[in-house]
Amino acid sequence: STQSDARDQILQALLGIVLLLGAFLILYTINPNLTNLAPVTLNSASGPGIGAGTGSSGSSGGWGTGGGVQGAGGTFGGGGASSCYGSNCYSENIAAAAFAYQGANTSGGPGNGTVACAWAVNNALTNAGVAPLDSTSVQSMENALVSGRGTLVDQSAAVAGDIVIQAQDGHVGICMNNGCTQVISNSSSKASFSWISDTSFAPSYSGGPGRIYQVNKG
Repeated sequence: STQSDARDQILQALLGIVLLLGAFLILYTINPNLTNLAPVTLNSASGPGIGAGTGSSGSSGGWGTGGGVQGAGGTFGGGGASSCYGSNCYSENIAAAAFAYQGANTSGGPGNGTVACAWAVNNALTNAGVAPLDSTSVQSMENALVSGRGTLVDQSAAVAGDIVIQAQDGHVGICMNNGCTQVISNSSSKASFSWISDTSFAPSYSGGPGRIYQVNKG
């Protein structure tokens, strides 16, 4: 009858509620977080890496291959993996050393730090366990790179830790990220290893994009 059918539906509904409550109690007993109905946010995946940004300006970016090392004013990291790491160049070691050297006082260098770009880069290389690139002359540094110490690479293939040479204007720095859109070098006005620029070292220099070299092992 209709009355009997209605009674059965009510009983089934009550049974369903009891089952739901039972399941809730079981889950809550196992782990209260299992009953949390808040939406889940998924983080985007990234590779292993060193990280980006700048200690002086805190700008974003990345040098390395994802994740990373947190530094004052920024994080060095983010970006794709490089085949250079762990194989035929020192880029990863140089990147870490440059990060640690960031903000260092260069007044002990040539011109009391006003013409100490090559000197500062050589200090970063030494800190990375890499032999300095010849003298404190930018041109002689590039000569050393061309003569076997380095491999000329296109900017699209550059990684953090590669060396940027602007021989026409006589300046040198170190790539901060994959693709080398950010370069750290000596600041003449501050006498510190803290100037963040592009590969042209604009606007202080006007010689156009510098050449990028990966420092070779052996």
